[in-house]
Formats: sequence, structure tokens, C-alpha cells
Amino acid sequence: MKIIRPQTDACMLLQQPFKTVVEQAAQNEETLAKIEVDGQQTVRCIAPQVEIKHSIFTGCRLAESDFCKAYFADVTFKNCDFSGTNFTDATFKRVEFIGCKLIGADFSGSFLEDMWWEQCNASYMNFSQCRVRNIGFDSCGLQNGFFNDMRMKECAFNTCSLSNAQFMHTPCKGIDFTTSDISGVQFTAEDLRGGIFTALQACDLALLLGIHIK
Repeated sequence: MKIIRPQTDACMLLQQPFKTVVEQAAQNEETLAKIEVDGQQTVRCIAPQVEIKHSIFTGCRLAESDFCKAYFADVTFKNCDFSGTNFTDATFKRVEFIGCKLIGADFSGSFLEDMWWEQCNASYMNFSQCRVRNIGFDSCGLQNGFFNDMRMKECAFNTCSLSNAQFMHTPCKGIDFTTSDISGVQFTAEDLRGGIFTALQACDLALLLGIHIK
């Protein structure tokens, strides 16, 4: 699987408060493009349906914000805090989250394409009913996450913690879980077909199929 990474050249450092700028852009239906947001600390940005392109965010705190139905393309987030943020029904294309905190963030109903997540603390994150194409998670904490009713085409988990997550009614065909912790994960039995698991993982999952191994 080849993930297309963001194109974020020639960004200009944003001098104004991001909260003010993004909320005005959402209200005026304007696009924010080629901005660099560095170290801004704020909460509860209310910017539904905002459009952000070709931009970089580093060390920002944007927790408990509302970006529902927003559009993000060619955006990099590094060491940012989006805990409790609402991204429902949003669109993400060529976006990466590196070293970010996303505890309880809600992406339900969103469309995700060519996304990369690396070393993120994202427990309790909600991906239910997302449509996914070409996304990868590397060394992420995804404990107690919600991956229900998803439609995934090319999704990779590399050395992630998925313990106690839910994958109910999400087809696992072609998804490789062998390097990740899936202890306590809830799967729908019929959707396990085609998933890739270690022998030890398969023994645990056999219980879902009513199989007892002695």
C-alpha cells in the first residue's frame, strides 16, 4: 500500500490567533491555504464546514473543537492536541497526524483517503461509519476505539495497541493485525473472514466462532 503524503510547500506563518481566523473563514465560507500554525493554544474552535489546504500545524492545542463537515487536504499535524474534537462527516485527503493526542476525538461518518497516523495517543477515538481508502497507523495507541460499520479499502495497523476496541460489522478482509495488540477486541464473527492474524490471535478469536481449542 502506497500512501500519498501531504504537499505542504511554501507555507506562511500565521501571526493572528488561529481560533479567530478559522472561525471567520468558516462563517464566510473561505478557504485557508498555505498557512503554518505554530504553538497556538486554544480550545473550542467552532468552525464547521471550514476548508483547510496545504498547511502545517505544529505543537498546537485545539482540544474540544468543532470541525464537523470540514474539508482537509494536504495538511500535516505534528504534536498537536485534538482531544475531544468533533470531526464528524468531515473529509480528509493526504493528511497526516504525527505524535498527536486525539483522545476521544470523533471522526464518525467521515471520508478518509491517503491518511497517515504515527505515534499518536488516540484512545477512545471514534471511526464508526467512516469510508476509508489507503490509511495507515504506525505505533499508535488506539485502545477502546470504535471502528464499527466501516468500509475499508487498504488499511494498515503496524505495532498499534487496539486492546478493547470495537470492530463490529466492519469487514476485516486484507487487514493485517499480526504486529498489533488486539486483546479484548470485539469483532463480528462473520466479518473476520480474510483478516490476517497470528496463530495466537486466532486462538483467542476462535471463541467468537464457538470453537474451543484444547
